[in-house]
Amino acid sequence: MHPDSVGGSVWGGVGWAFYLACSWTWVIGMFLPLLLVRDFGWAGYAAFLIPNALGAAAMGAVLRRNGASARFVESHRPAIWAFSFVTSAFQWFFLANLLSPPGFSPEAIGILLVAALAATGGLASSRHGRWAKMVAIVAWAVSAVLLGWTASRGSIGPPTELLMLKGGRPGTPFDAASMGGLAACCTIGFALCPYLDRTFHHACERAGPRGRVLAFALGFLLFFPVLVAGTLLYTRPEALRAIGPTGAVVALRIALVVPVVFHMALQIGFTAGVHGAFLAEDAPHAALRSRPAWAVMMLAAAVGVLAASVHVPAVSGLSGFEVVYRVFLAFYGLVVPAYMLVCGLPISRRHPPTRAQWTAFAATVIAASPFYWLAFMERRYAFALAGVAAVLAGGVAARALMPRTSR
Repeated sequence: MHPDSVGGSVWGGVGWAFYLACSWTWVIGMFLPLLLVRDFGWAGYAAFLIPNALGAAAMGAVLRRNGASARFVESHRPAIWAFSFVTSAFQWFFLANLLSPPGFSPEAIGILLVAALAATGGLASSRHGRWAKMVAIVAWAVSAVLLGWTASRGSIGPPTELLMLKGGRPGTPFDAASMGGLAACCTIGFALCPYLDRTFHHACERAGPRGRVLAFALGFLLFFPVLVAGTLLYTRPEALRAIGPTGAVVALRIALVVPVVFHMALQIGFTAGVHGAFLAEDAPHAALRSRPAWAVMMLAAAVGVLAASVHVPAVSGLSGFEVVYRVFLAFYGLVVPAYMLVCGLPISRRHPPTRAQWTAFAATVIAASPFYWLAFMERRYAFALAGVAAVLAGGVAARALMPRTSR
């Protein structure tokens, strides 16, 4: 753990802004908007981007006091470790799908090497503030140049060369209740997920009092939106028709749209690397803490690759790939918000969750899960309103049962 005063300059805040933007640009921001535009049109993109950027930026102000971030990490270390582990596995799951036949090719090997190098760089950089910022600045700049070059050409080529979900059909119509359900789920998820992101706390602790708020504001209101805007390059009507919501086979071909895919691989690798760097340090079990960081990171990678290799049948018209992808999303849309509302609030609380809180957290997740399934697997998105209401009710009930001195 580093003192808050380290790197506490305005320039340091700008450097950490790049770090935050890259650590938060991963397989949600680079792929989920594609699915939301398919199902909701541009309103789905807005429901994703606005709470995402604002929720992450707000963390710098909420934890602006010296020591606030370090105290929260100490009180919730197991949950923060689980967030990093799932996030790392999620990156490797997506990357493994990119490399799956028929997408595998000689060019794919090069892209895999880019991702591996980025992961290694992120792993090494997390222990040194200046190096972490430099790696992030380079990664952001390379992605921005690749996306800008692609945009200047006006097209990225036939979309089926980038994303092919075979056997698609048009997305189903949605109404105001469905849009409200999506917006509610995105809002609660993106407002609360940042507090379990270890890389956010790392930047918060290292940026110092003068750079902390600036880092989060610049990172998520400027640098991050630039990268996520790159998703629009392959969120086009013909691409949406090509992927469809159905298909028994996913083939995320990466060899033929090189600039976009290098951007995706670079950001996947950086995110997996910086999260992987903390998996040994923050591990709740001594057996994992005694292992080198790279070994624990490879464990997360193995889980992700295993998830990509398991045959999952289509569910309600969604391909097996999209089913697993949405299961990962449930961690961020349901599990993390439930944990934060039941166990993580108030942010200033200095004690780990009690057994009663863990029980209430589990009960909240179980109660809300059927509604989330109907919303995001059956694509009856209006049920997300009931799911979010169940999560909020669990948080209110847990707070009412909490001893007054702990509130």
